[in-house]
Amino acid sequence: MTLTVGLVGCLFNKMIGMHSGVQFMGYYVAVLSVPALLALGG
Repeated sequence: MTLTVGLVGCLFNKMIGMHSGVQFMGYYVAVLSVPALLALGG
């Protein structure tokens, strides 16, 4: 999962030129939302 988020972040960084702070916030939100989505799905 972490690797996937890292790859997506890297792609976004190359495509959009995202600021590292924005990338970190997106990563943090993804880490928090995954357990919530799994709880809803499960």
